Amino acid sequence: RITARSSVGETLASTAGIATTGNAILSLTNFNRITWTAVFGAVDYRIYRTTAGGTPSTTGLIGTVTLLTFDDTGLVATTAVPTIDSSGNFGIGTATPNSLTQIIGTTDGEGPTFGGAGSILHLRQNAPWTGRQPWALFVDGYSWLGGFRIFGGGGPRALLQTVVGSPLGFATTGNDPIIFSQLETQERMRIASDGNIIIGATTPAMPATRLHVVGTTRGVGGAQILSLPTPGAPTVTPQGTTGTTTWGYRITARSSVGETLASTAGIATTGNAILSLTNFNRITWTAVFGAVDYRIYRTTAGGTPSTTGLIGTVTLLTFDDTGLVATTAVPTIDSSVNVGIGTMTPAVGNRLEVHDGHIVNTMTTPPGVTCNVGIPSIIGTDMGGAITTPATATACTITFTIPWNEIYACVVSGSTSTAAPFVSALSATAATFTYVTTGTPILYYFCSGR
Repeated sequence: RITARSSVGETLASTAGIATTGNAILSLTNFNRITWTAVFGAVDYRIYRTTAGGTPSTTGLIGTVTLLTFDDTGLVATTAVPTIDSSGNFGIGTATPNSLTQIIGTTDGEGPTFGGAGSILHLRQNAPWTGRQPWALFVDGYSWLGGFRIFGGGGPRALLQTVVGSPLGFATTGNDPIIFSQLETQERMRIASDGNIIIGATTPAMPATRLHVVGTTRGVGGAQILSLPTPGAPTVTPQGTTGTTTWGYRITARSSVGETLASTAGIATTGNAILSLTNFNRITWTAVFGAVDYRIYRTTAGGTPSTTGLIGTVTLLTFDDTGLVATTAVPTIDSSVNVGIGTMTPAVGNRLEVHDGHIVNTMTTPPGVTCNVGIPSIIGTDMGGAITTPATATACTITFTIPWNEIYACVVSGSTSTAAPFVSALSATAATFTYVTTGTPILYYFCSGR
């Protein structure tokens, strides 16, 4: 019997072709020649011996060829004749299915009851859930994501839970995480087996981190927190000729907005007494996620040089102290954190930026003040302060030199009855007030966002 094969499978076997005058023992000399008619679209054919009245006595597959003829010279038979036609794709609603099973339809649905009628494919499991796991649909695949894909046609509801009070659940077994990805390999978020949520990474930077976000996070209302963890203690390895001198180093990590506190000191007790290009200390450390670079501080100097402080800034994770000049002391304040309220982009250097119009702890520059005569004095910042004008001055101009972030207003008042309050709403730019006064007043001013 003959089967034809396509690129996807094999047909059922033909009706048997019979010869009753064959030799009792098949060989290269005495053999049976089988021929058949071509099947359109076939890529090759399989030949099955189904009746064996002599030697060999076995039945089954004896060959695969692309020709329309085959000689059985007593070949070994293997696989049995197929009982299922696997050569074609199965289609409903299409005459040219492109998959083993393809269903295409246009249905109207059945309204808002979510009963499932009018669907292209409707599966319903009536049995309650038990330990036997009576799935309504079980997909088992070996490709990435297990071979199960959903295409929503551009809509947001490729997967929709339709029954109120029945939550949409995702579950895995063992310690496997739930992963949300794009383009198969671009992981966006995962929920670990311990319930921790990780965004932008595959493991949290520290254990038991309930929410680990790589990158900038912004809260409702525009709150923003940018931070870096303090680096771990570095490893110090003397290079060249060693000795008995003690050297110590601490590392800080820097973000785009500031610098962390210094790590615990890394110590070497076998260093050379005089550091040089030949005899030096190599400092290495572990990366801090999100750091743009690192600073190295010499904190223990038992030989030459004897100075301590900043000796270098690098983007690598290794640094050689060849006797470098030390400058700035180790930082005592973590400046790597910026917090914004009312803004999603607190400026570099702004530890706390509050957008009711001004920047807290940042606008330290006082306004400019000039009077028609004499030189005034000022104590304050662009947000508030006091101006003492000359005794003979009759007009003073106050110029707020730093642009604000949004609309704001200022109040200017005097210490005498001749000085009246002054209020003005301005655009978010530098502003100028001209104040007319007599006598020797002290002008008090205060500015805030509107």
